[in-house]
Amino acid sequence: MARSRKQTDSIAQAHALIERIRVGGIAPCYLIGGEERYLAAQVLGALRETVIAPGMAALDHQRYEGRRLDLDELANALRTPPFMSPYRLVEIRDSGWFRPGAEGRQNVERLLQKLSGGSCLVFYETAVDGRAAGLRLLREAGGVEAVFDRPSHQSARAWATERLRAGGLRLDRQTLDSFVDRCEGDLALLGEEINKLLLYAADLGRTQLDESEVNRIAIRDQRGTIFDLTDLLSDGQTMAALRLLHVLLDGGQPALVILLMLARHFRQLLCALEFDEREIQQYLGLSPYVAERLRRQARNFDRRRLAALIAACAATDQAVKSGKLADRVALEILLAQTGRAAAWSRHLRRSR
Repeated sequence: MARSRKQTDSIAQAHALIERIRVGGIAPCYLIGGEERYLAAQVLGALRETVIAPGMAALDHQRYEGRRLDLDELANALRTPPFMSPYRLVEIRDSGWFRPGAEGRQNVERLLQKLSGGSCLVFYETAVDGRAAGLRLLREAGGVEAVFDRPSHQSARAWATERLRAGGLRLDRQTLDSFVDRCEGDLALLGEEINKLLLYAADLGRTQLDESEVNRIAIRDQRGTIFDLTDLLSDGQTMAALRLLHVLLDGGQPALVILLMLARHFRQLLCALEFDEREIQQYLGLSPYVAERLRRQARNFDRRRLAALIAACAATDQAVKSGKLADRVALEILLAQTGRAAAWSRHLRRSR
């Protein structure tokens, strides 16, 4: 049975599963989905193309969606022979049955009992809980579990490099790392951004783009902006950091998104105090470029004050959501707290 749970293997495992499907290795049932929607869609697309004859989708493909499903209707669909295709594909989307609970287990069990040699049952679920009893039932029925996590930075970079090369475009290593990192392993988003770069380069007759051009064309490098904010605060330039914050807010960046990214950044800085660069890449799934920058920036803080800043992020989130503080004011206070923490950390280093 195929399982795609390891982050670093998700792309390779998806490709292997697609190849198996295309050569006729069809399982009686599948659970497809997970956080990485692009890979899940690729597997589902390969399955549809293989088991449904051309032009027969209206007759041999039945799709159901939602949590209020008629089990008798589903059972009848599974028992109905295909019209002109090798299999009748019965697709159930976002049923919620692969989460802990007796109802989901019972529904999955009932449908698996109705499988026939001419039907292929697909559960397509965005959210899957590994504790769900339905998973065990699916495996026992000879099913394939293809639930894909986001790929590692290294895997996503290789994937992006291949597609850029196929389009006749290359980026230098640092620009590529920054470009891939800003899409955070979302291959669907990364593919869309690659298409933008390819169209831009083709229009100019170019085979290489520099970092400034990528920054202008592609999605905003939000992580890089948070680094810039923290660099300014670490250097004692609190007013400059506040001006950058106002540019982000006035440009339409939601305050709570900035807050979420700051909280994540402080947690990663805390990890960077404990790990070397290789460990940061391995355990946090970050590029060498980001890992090195985290290590360098983490030297401006100490553990105690980073822990306090993480707690301050949680308190700021609560204050904004409860209406005690306006979001802009709350972020300004948080940046001032960060600036003071960096200044105190500098003072401690000088006094040693």
